[in-house]
Amino acid sequence: MRKRLLFLTVLILSISQGYTQSLKNNSYLDFTIGPSFPIGAYGQKDVSNNSSGVAKTGEFLKISYVHLLNKNFGLSVGIHAQRNPLDTKPFETSMSNQTFHEGVIGTSTSSPTPTPTQFPSYKYGNWKFDKNAWLFGSLSVGGYAQVSPKQSKNLVITAKAMVGAIYATSPTINGKSTSDTAMAQIKQSSASAFGLTYSVLSGLKFKLTNKIHLLTQVEYLGTSKLLFKDIHTSFTTVHYSNGTPGSWSNGKSLESGKQRIASINVNFGISVNL
Repeated sequence: MRKRLLFLTVLILSISQGYTQSLKNNSYLDFTIGPSFPIGAYGQKDVSNNSSGVAKTGEFLKISYVHLLNKNFGLSVGIHAQRNPLDTKPFETSMSNQTFHEGVIGTSTSSPTPTPTQFPSYKYGNWKFDKNAWLFGSLSVGGYAQVSPKQSKNLVITAKAMVGAIYATSPTINGKSTSDTAMAQIKQSSASAFGLTYSVLSGLKFKLTNKIHLLTQVEYLGTSKLLFKDIHTSFTTVHYSNGTPGSWSNGKSLESGKQRIASINVNFGISVNL
């Protein structure tokens, strides 16, 4: 009887230990960072096109939890934060080549009101725009797959397909041109938007220890067309004559804009076995 009890005790302990070890081996926490390369309309530099994001290469941070359902497949939840700076050079070049018509002329009340054909036109050079960036964060869920090549016990090929929600803010645009005889300034406010995000990635995981793996992955990230509401834009020009404003114009607008975000992200990081 004692032998049977001892056998059952050893058996239960072995099963419990194996089950606990199995649970530990089935969950991972991934931490990755890397460069983000805008593609498609998001990276286009045509400032006259409303669909152009004029975004530059930026950076991102991702934290993911993976739970394996079996040896090769599992589920994943991820938090993603990304920043892509606004490319100011296309704005500076475009604004320097623009011709602007002033709306009000002179300060004398005895002068007749000019007709539109009498409005003077000017070009303003030396534009400088402040540095700002696209910012967004997302929460995604999806499927995970992995496979180990037979020729290597320490290498794992991984893949993910994720979908979720995104919150994004557009960059503030603030540019100014100044000279001894003229000044021009344009301001556009930032706006925010919610939408859908999706991503597909594939990579490699290399075992350093039983707990730590190195990660490298390439990811395609995209979004639905995000609607940014209540974008305030103001534009002011002043042309000086003998030290006083000889002509000026001032315009304001309130609009909405749409933007798709798409990028190729290169991930580097570690995976921790929980």
